[in-house]
Amino acid sequence: MPLRALDTNGYVELLRGGPRAAAIRAAMGAAGTELVVLMPVMAELQQGARTVAEGRALAQRFVEPVAIGRRLAATGAEWLDTGACVAAMRRAGHDPAELARRSFWLEVHVARLCRARGVVLWTDDADHVRLQAHVGHRVEALPA
Repeated sequence: MPLRALDTNGYVELLRGGPRAAAIRAAMGAAGTELVVLMPVMAELQQGARTVAEGRALAQRFVEPVAIGRRLAATGAEWLDTGACVAAMRRAGHDPAELARRSFWLEVHVARLCRARGVVLWTDDADHVRLQAHVGHRVEALPA
């Protein structure tokens, strides 16, 4: 069974208690589901914290309960791979303005990390569907 990870929009759905939060929690806890936490996603989530206390609460809820070995951060080689992927996309004619946006560049990094580690990304972010052609990572829609 492949490893799975939530993208930022999945965590936001959980935080807001949106209509799909229960389905996401159920899928996360389903038998046979092996979850990991992508630290670049956690960094993106932290950017939305309005206060220091809110940022701490995010870490306490989503990072600290997860074993260190299931908290995935990129190696130096994986960071270089992200840069090479962005450069290849630029050479292939991908929109340079989009590639220059830090938020898009981070999506490329998340995609490359997922591919390198064999992680299926649960997301509704259309960027990841488009990135599949360039990165080859596996994407599934957030549980509904």
